[in-house]
Order: sequence, then structure tokens, then C-alpha cells
Amino acid sequence: MNHTQLSRSRGSLRQQNLRALCQHALSFVGGFLLAGAQLRTQALPLGACLVGAQSRVSSALVTSLGAVLGYFLRSEPADAVELSALSVLMPMSLLLFRGTGLTVKKWFMPLCCSVICGVLGGVRLVGSVEIGVSVWLAKTLLAGLCTDGFRKALGGDRRARVLLGAAVVMGLTEVGGYIDLGLMGAVLIGCVSRELLPAAAVGIALDLRGAEPSVMTIAMVLPAMFCRLMAVRGRGVRAFAYGLLPVVALLFFGQLELWQILSVVPGAVGGYFLSRSPLLPKTVVTSEDTTVKLALEEAAVMLETLGGELPRNPKPCKTEAEAVFDAAAEQVCRKCAFFHRCWQNRARETYEELSKAADRIMERGIAGEEDFSPEFRQRCCAMDRLLYTVNRELEGMLYRRRYHMQLEENRQILAQEYGLLARYLRNVGSRRGERGERRFSPRVSICSLSKEQKEVCGDRGACFMGPGSNYFVILCDGMGTGAEAAQLSSHAIRLLEKLLKGGLEPQAALKLLNGNMLLRGSSAFSTIDLLQLDLHSGMAYLFKWGAAPSYWRDGQQIKKIGTATPPPGVGVGEDHLPEQFKLSLRRGEMLVLISDGAYGEETEAAISAYRNSSPQELAALLIGRMKAEDDMTAIVVSLRLRGS
Repeated sequence: MNHTQLSRSRGSLRQQNLRALCQHALSFVGGFLLAGAQLRTQALPLGACLVGAQSRVSSALVTSLGAVLGYFLRSEPADAVELSALSVLMPMSLLLFRGTGLTVKKWFMPLCCSVICGVLGGVRLVGSVEIGVSVWLAKTLLAGLCTDGFRKALGGDRRARVLLGAAVVMGLTEVGGYIDLGLMGAVLIGCVSRELLPAAAVGIALDLRGAEPSVMTIAMVLPAMFCRLMAVRGRGVRAFAYGLLPVVALLFFGQLELWQILSVVPGAVGGYFLSRSPLLPKTVVTSEDTTVKLALEEAAVMLETLGGELPRNPKPCKTEAEAVFDAAAEQVCRKCAFFHRCWQNRARETYEELSKAADRIMERGIAGEEDFSPEFRQRCCAMDRLLYTVNRELEGMLYRRRYHMQLEENRQILAQEYGLLARYLRNVGSRRGERGERRFSPRVSICSLSKEQKEVCGDRGACFMGPGSNYFVILCDGMGTGAEAAQLSSHAIRLLEKLLKGGLEPQAALKLLNGNMLLRGSSAFSTIDLLQLDLHSGMAYLFKWGAAPSYWRDGQQIKKIGTATPPPGVGVGEDHLPEQFKLSLRRGEMLVLISDGAYGEETEAAISAYRNSSPQELAALLIGRMKAEDDMTAIVVSLRLRGS
């Protein structure tokens, strides 16, 4: 490694460490702030819920420290002991059940938090009369619901982030001295979000935090409604509305105090500057989700309409046999001196004779004298010219048939691609801003070896991160060996990578690749192994199209996956689709993808005999022990829990 590469590596490492430090700092502050959330005067377990929502043990421990500190500084002693114990037990639960697969389940940590909260509250309920049964039940239920909501918020769910923002506003109670940071944060959130739901949520949070009834919900919803009804777009006007209308509402209801003005105005000013910041994601400041979704829906309908309007081949008014013999009769019989004898006086006999010969001729594809009766051959004085003309028309018929088949296939490809793009637009409109939580990290090893005396391997492998929590691994085996095969497989991988990174579903991306190969008409193919990994659930979806069998290993159990099928680029329709398999990799299972050159009787035995869990070691073992009679590639994939 040269000096430049070493400097880049050190710089990247520093950036990763700084990013991790910032995340831990935010987790600590979040735990501390949420520990101060109260419903009237009752402390809530929201800090412990944020601990349970963490996917990494290290993040959970840091959040737990912040929550414990917050509970002891901002709660009554009895509440502090109970909720601090809950905050400490949550990372212990995450650490205890790590590796079992339970922590991956969406319901496990919320259930765990609810159960622990119920047990701790039950002990306190039995030994004290400070709390009632209704409060105990409410806190137990709230612990599970908020843990699930915070988990979704950390994973990128926008509605869940509204809940988290409202909880933070509740946690800012009585912080800031003469300035109410809770009210200031609520105004800032409403001003930045530019939507009605966050404004209503933080307003409700402000009303629930106080010991007396308040009108904070009205004060926060009023500027949001004004901006919505007046279609306010300017940041300055919006900030002015959030700085003035809450003060007017509080003044109207007779609840305005000086400290509220000192909180509202800085919140509006901060919201103005924050909304102008390039660091703020656009999805936070956009209120046009509905408009964009409608526009995408209209575009999808337009594409479906275009697909439905593609012209179809008209049904012929007469059969192919009739067309062939009509054309032959027009060219030969019309010029014959005995035309009236055959086609007027004996028209019925001539028609029946040609009908009997038509089945044999169309089945064989060529006409001969033996297809006609001896009487017809004796009566016809232009038999040779008739046979020549019929065979020429048959050849033209085959060309026309091939042309119409190609035309219909192209129409099906275009109609399918219009439909796939329409479905893609609808999916984009429904999942804008979503981001999956990643609980697993992929472990992928790609090992290749070119055929003897070849400088370039025709196989290509790739792995990359897709939208949300999706991770993709692709293996393509181009037809043949060397540079030409490498070009085919590289083209397939480049196209699939662009489609999948753009958010297209794997099966739709493969259909588009198939249509692209058909329209190119090069008669050159590449087999496809496409693996979709869900880094949240640990499940895998394998799509195989013309590729060699794969192997799934669970401990000592080996399962062969896939059968021999034609590759993409052969045809279109339901008969030409990839095989699809659903697998689990969340408990340490391994998946082995191999090209044709690496497939043999020894492959399964080598995988079965392997005892370790290193994808790099297994991939090198499979390729290194075989003679390179063809291009060979092996890709080994497994998952591990993040933070482990």
C-alpha cells in the first residue's frame, strides 16, 4: 500500500470513528432528554424505551447511561429507581439474547420492555400505595408501544419520527430556566416540518406535560392550518406565522406569559435558519408528498395506457394454407388455357383435391407430386410450375410467420416494460422517505479463476447496498469464455445494479433485463444468480435464471437449490421467468453461488466437509481445489449481527 492509499485509509477510518462518536453522543442526549418526559406529574419510561429501540449493544449501553442520569436528576427517587432499573435491564436483555435470532424479531424488544416494566412496576405496586393499578397498566402498555414506535423511528419511518419528536418535546419539560426549551423545540419542529401532523403532535405533547389544562395544541395547529390554507411557500412567512400566531392564541385564551414569548420567537427564528440549511434532508421540509404521489400515479396510468394501446397483429381472414394456394392459383392457374375446366366446371373437385394435399404439405413444409392424386397430376398441365410456386409461397409464409412472431414478442416486451415501470412509480410514491433498519451485516467473498490460457474470466460477481435494508449479490456467467463472455456478464450486472439501486424489485429488474436481451437480438446470453438480502430480518430471496445449482448450508445440513433452465434472452411470458427461493441466513447459515465451471461432484462434498464459518476461506477452497477447464467463480454469503 502506497502513501496515498494509506492516507485515504486513515482519513476514512477517522470519519467512521467521528460518525460513531456523534451517534453515541446523540443516543446519550436522547436518553437523557426522554428520561424527563412526564404525563402531568407522572414520570414515563420513554428513556428506557429508546434504550430498547437500539439495535446495537454499544448504542443501547450509551443510551442507558443517559437515561439513568436523566431519571436520577429529573424524577422522584422512587420513579428514578424503577425506571433506571428498566433502562439497565434493556441492554442486558439485548446482550443476553444476542445470537438467538429473537432480537431480530420486531415484537421481541417491545415485548421485553413491556414485561420488565410490568414486573418492576408490580413489585412497586405491591410494596407501596404511591401508584394505582391503572397507572401501572398504562405504563406497562406504553413501554411496549413506545419501544416499537422508537424502533421504527430509528429505522426511518416518518410517522414514527413524529412520535419521537413529540416525546423529545415532553422530555424538555422545565429545562432552560427562563426559556421553555420544550415550547421552543415544538415551534421549531412545526416550522421545519411544514406539515399539520407534527404540529398537532408536539402541541398535544405540550398539553400533556403540564399539571393544568392548556391550549398549546391550538397554539401549534393554528400556524400550521394558516400555512396550509394560504398555501404558504416562503420560509420567512412560515417562520413569521409560527412566531406570531402561537402568541396570539395564548393571548386570546388569557394564558400568555413572558417566558412563552421568549420561547416561541427563538423557536421560529431557529426553524427559519434550519429549514434553509443544506444539511437538513429534503424529506423533512417537504409537504408535497400527496402532490408527488398523485403525479407519480398519473404517470403510472399513462404508461399502462400506452402499453394497452400497442397494436396487436390482426387475425388473418383466411388460413395460411388458403393464402398459399390462392397465391399459387393466381400466378399459375390464371394463365393456364384450361383454367375454366379446373376452376369452373370442376371447381369442387379441384378444391377438395387441394384441401387434402394442404394438410400434408403444411405439415412437411414443402410440396411434392406425391401430395396430389394421380388423376389431378394427369389433369394438371402446369404441375411443375404449380409445385415451384407453392414452395416459393411456403417459404414466404415461413418468413411472414417469423416476422409476426417477432413483432408480437416485441409488443409483449414493451407492454411488460410499461407495466413494470408503472408499478415502480406507484411503489416509489408509496414508500418515499422510508429507510429500513439494518440489524445484520453481510459477509461476502467472491473468488474467480479464468480458464487455462485465458487472461480474462468470463464470470462476473458484484455486491452492493440497495434502497432501505436491502443488500444484493449478483453472479453472472457469460456464454463462452474470455473477453466476450466477460462483456456479456458485465453488461448484465451493470444494468441490474442500476435498476436495483433505483428501487426496482428484483423480479421486475430481471424481466427488464430479459426484454433488453431479446430486443438486442444478439443470441448471446448470460446466466443470472441474484440474491436479495434483507439486513433487517435476515431473510434472503434467491432468483436463479439459467445458472448452475447453488448450495445452502445450515450446520452440517446441505441443500442443493435450482434446476437447469434456459437463460434470460430466450423468450418472454410466464414460461420464461426465473426460479425464486426464500432462505434464512439470520442464524449463521451460508449460501454458496457457483458458476458452471465450478460445479462438479466434488463441490457438494467440499462444502459438506468444511467445518469453519469463513466465507473467504470456503470460496478460496472451492476454486483452488479444481482444475480450470472453464471460467470458475464461487461466491459465499453469510450474515452476522451488527455490533457483535
